[in-house]
Amino acid sequence: MVQFMWVVGLGACGVGLRYLAVYFLGRLGGDSGLWVIFVTNILGSFVIGALYSLRSFFPVSQTMMLAVSVGFLGGLTTFSAFAWDTLHLWLNHEVWKALSYGLLTPVAAVFSCWAGYQLIKFIF
Repeated sequence: MVQFMWVVGLGACGVGLRYLAVYFLGRLGGDSGLWVIFVTNILGSFVIGALYSLRSFFPVSQTMMLAVSVGFLGGLTTFSAFAWDTLHLWLNHEVWKALSYGLLTPVAAVFSCWAGYQLIKFIF
């Protein structure tokens, strides 16, 4: 239950920070909100990679790893867990899985989003 509370608590912080970044920086107009999400996802991917690397040099509890990676970064980004999972497969020499997962996930996600969009348009 303690892990759950840490993950949820830091997740709320990540979500709140993403909202504020998009709200304030998105007010610049144009596609700025889109670029805020892009930069947030890339930075979050960097941080999750650095976090897991730091773990090999410094003792970090499993609770704190989950709270920061799943909670905070999961809330802040929409991409960091995907990036880590793909890299983790690659580092474990599961190259085929890493490539197929890394390439198929965004394509399937966009297709799935389109399918959901079209289904609702069809129903209504």
